[in-house]
Order: sequence, then structure tokens, then C-alpha cells
Amino acid sequence: MNELTLDELKIIEFNILKHFDAFCKEHNIRYYLAYGTLLGAIRYKKFIPYYKVLVLADLDVEMDAAIAEAIYVGTATDTGCFKFSNTTPLAHRIAADAIEAGLDFLPHNRTFFEAKSKVRFMIERKMFDDMIFSDNGEVCCSHLERAWLNEIGATDDDLDNLSTLTMQLEGVRCGIILTQNKKDKAYKVSVRSHRPADASRICQNFGGGGHPRAAGCTVDLPAEEACKALMAAAAEELAKW
Repeated sequence: MNELTLDELKIIEFNILKHFDAFCKEHNIRYYLAYGTLLGAIRYKKFIPYYKVLVLADLDVEMDAAIAEAIYVGTATDTGCFKFSNTTPLAHRIAADAIEAGLDFLPHNRTFFEAKSKVRFMIERKMFDDMIFSDNGEVCCSHLERAWLNEIGATDDDLDNLSTLTMQLEGVRCGIILTQNKKDKAYKVSVRSHRPADASRICQNFGGGGHPRAAGCTVDLPAEEACKALMAAAAEELAKW
């Protein structure tokens, strides 16, 4: 198999996005661009220079302010501000290059990783107030009802990455958050796990999937039953390790 060139890879990735867009339109599914993809679409109307990061030196391209911003934001958000398990030495070197080029990274860190709306604070407080734990404290689960979310005016942005917060709890190896859908009573489930437990295997029990550290599924059960079933599946996965 021949190695793909950068231009060939761009064509493949763009075709994947076009098929994804067509599928979402056919099934009336709303989706959003974010982070580096959004920067490319809005600022450059094409692929952004982020894709050149590994070949800047070979191309003799000087990193300007726009390239430095795109590289840093893309790398920082992909790695959870360099906290996710996909963080590598190269990720830190890429960020260092952007900072050395003059990027002021503090505003970006605040925007993407610190700033929260008042509604977001309310959601996090309720999520933790209503959280239940397994007997050994290794699994936690909480749920959010749509009626309450509508009452406080919550948006999709306010609900982003809630399950990631469960991984901050000492002793928790798997965190589960259920958010009730807008159009039916089913729950969108988000699961996070620490190594070596596999979140995707937990969600596969309910027709979902994802990555080892982050996965999801949809469960059409009352909240208490759903939490019980998901926590049991998580306990079974954790017992393997």
C-alpha cells in the first residue's frame, strides 16, 4: 500500500465530511463544527494550516500568528489542555512552537477550559448533588431531566463534556452521565473511564460505542433503571482489571 500524500489525505477527509453532512441532512440530525475545523471553515474557507504542522520545516514555511493560533487551539482542545491520555511529547512540542512564535495562549485556555456560564454552573451543581455511587465508589452516575434543563434555559453548549468532570472525583474509575433527549424520554448516555477500563465496551452493551476513554449510547428506560443497568455494566468491565 502506497503512503498517501497530504493532498490525497485532505481529499479523503473532505469526502468523509460530505458523506457525513449528507447523512445528517437526510435524517434531520443537527451537528456542529468546532475547534480547528470551525476555524478552518470560518477563517480560511478550507483546510487550515494546522495540517502543515509536521511539515512546516520541510516546506520552509514560517509560523505566523494565524498558524500559531490554529495549531495551538487544535492541539490543546484535542488533548483536553494536555490532560487526556492521547497527549504525547509531540503535542507539547507543537504547543511550544506556537508559543515561541508569539502566541498568547492564556485567553484561549480560559475560553476553552475555564470560562463557564451561570447555567453551566447550575447544571454541574445539580449533576453532583444527584450523583449516586457504587458500593466501592469506583462507578458514579447522574442524570439530567429535560424539563429542568428547559426551565433554566440550558443550551447544547452548556451540556458539553459533563461526563469528563466525573473523572476528577477521587476513586472513581468510570463516570456515567444521562441527559434526557429533547424529542423523547430516552437518555443520551456519556461514559468516561480511566485506564485500563474500556468505556466503549460498556456502551456496546446498549447498542453504542466510542473510544476506550470516552463512549456513548442511548437508553430508553426510566432514569433509575438506566443508571442501575449502566452501573452494572461498568462494574462488570472494571472487574476484568
